[in-house]
Amino acid sequence: MTLAGPLAFVTCVERGFLEEQSLLLYQSIRQFGGRFREAPIYACSPRAGRGVGPATVEAMDALGVTYVDLPLNRDLDYFAYANKNFAAALLERTTWHGTLVFLDSDTLLLREPALLELPEGVDVRVRPVDVKGICSSGPGDALEAYWRELAKLCRVDLDALPRIHCTVDGTPVRANYNGGLVVARTGLGIFRRWEENILAVHHAQLRPRPDSFWGTGQSTLAMAIHAATSRVELLPRSYNYPLHLHQQLAASQRIRGSHDAVHLHYHWMFERRAWGDCALAQPEFVWEADVRDWLFARVPLTQERPPTDHGVTN
Repeated sequence: MTLAGPLAFVTCVERGFLEEQSLLLYQSIRQFGGRFREAPIYACSPRAGRGVGPATVEAMDALGVTYVDLPLNRDLDYFAYANKNFAAALLERTTWHGTLVFLDSDTLLLREPALLELPEGVDVRVRPVDVKGICSSGPGDALEAYWRELAKLCRVDLDALPRIHCTVDGTPVRANYNGGLVVARTGLGIFRRWEENILAVHHAQLRPRPDSFWGTGQSTLAMAIHAATSRVELLPRSYNYPLHLHQQLAASQRIRGSHDAVHLHYHWMFERRAWGDCALAQPEFVWEADVRDWLFARVPLTQERPPTDHGVTN
């Protein structure tokens, strides 16, 4: 691939419930993307034997989505959350777009995402992680040793990472970002570093907790970003909004209508089992009629993710 252009979207998709989620995302970009509605979209299936079905390929083709079914994730086939590392790195290596925007499949746009356009002096735009999880708040934290080892492995000065606050619980932590929306200049090689980092972490068996690699996709992203640049800007709450944690957010941080949201990260909230509890389905949520009609014609989704999603990727 040698396609060029100012901005492109990168996503991952595999056979199963991710097909339905991904098509919803692509439709939302084409419907509500504004100046970006015709931007290239790449849909990658990085694990062998998990490509999507013919109907999904046909639907993607109708939406102008470029489908890439290549066994990129060979070494970490057991850890599907690494799919995004390999997909983003491939597109960074094989295309020339000034900016690549990685999106999780369980997200969608409700209006033009103007902040995806990076101004002079900004190389990356992201959102902080929602909750502390595997993050470290610094010396004395139980997870500080993991972050020290991670920084050493990824060749990053840990103390150069800025302190940020988690979006939901407000905990101050060393920089760690939600991987559901990552906007990055391609010339810095951030996504290639991300791929190198995830491989190094798994080969070294460096886990944040003794029994799990959970969270390493995001911690290795933070290392890749800050190895390349300090020009990082945090996106506002209207981007990568954690819909599944709506009730846990402070009242002042909750969206109250579709006009408050640009990009939603809904996780499982569009599934039939959860839709009745979703903030968007409540009578007090204020809708713009065209946005409501478009979304409500498509949700709740018909497929549900498995009880544990550690074997898939979004």
